[in-house]
Amino acid sequence: ERFVPAMRAADARARVSGAVSAFLTDDWQLDFVRAQLGEIAAGLTLRDSAGRVVRAPGAASCEDEDDPACASVALASQAPVSLVYTHADQTVRVESLALGGGGQSFEIKGEARLDRLALEVTGGLDLGGLFPFLRSAFTEVSGRADLALAVTGPPANPDFSGRVRLDAAELIPRSPTVGTELTLLEPVTLTIQPPIGPVMPGPDGRLPRGRFVVDLPPQVEGQPNRFRARR
Repeated sequence: ERFVPAMRAADARARVSGAVSAFLTDDWQLDFVRAQLGEIAAGLTLRDSAGRVVRAPGAASCEDEDDPACASVALASQAPVSLVYTHADQTVRVESLALGGGGQSFEIKGEARLDRLALEVTGGLDLGGLFPFLRSAFTEVSGRADLALAVTGPPANPDFSGRVRLDAAELIPRSPTVGTELTLLEPVTLTIQPPIGPVMPGPDGRLPRGRFVVDLPPQVEGQPNRFRARR
């Protein structure tokens, strides 16, 4: 219930279906809860100045704005989801959670507590699916990337760390001063480091924006790591 007003303010949608089982101790106290979910779907809607939903080029037409799949960026579970909540230490253990959609694919494992996160996120990105976020700077976006991130720290201000490997990228900037087309000439690895801004709902009921630091290490596993692009 705490997140519903913030989700509405951010134009976000979610849908969950499945079964939840509660297990008690011998003295009838809550021991743990297991959730076996058949579906998790979530979407974030971005709009242009005219209020129209912005979606990635080539996305199938969709008119039901209440459906998470119709959002600008949408993810849905790709396999049954298994979560376990242990009441004694108030910990949610993510046993199996695979999300995908629009060329994106993520696998999430680890634990989450009220005061601490310990999650691992791995997967692949279709850069074309990120166009709604990049539309102010580029008219076309394509490419592929792989990521491996650790999410740690308090839920209200988590730390993201890890790597993103860009295997291919082609961008057409809106400004000709940058170039008519930017093409990645060889794969490159970027490191992700803290700080990250708060992700919990702010006092105005909106979802605040996070921030992080991206570095370009000169070497990765003993090999030169260069960002080379043709413009």
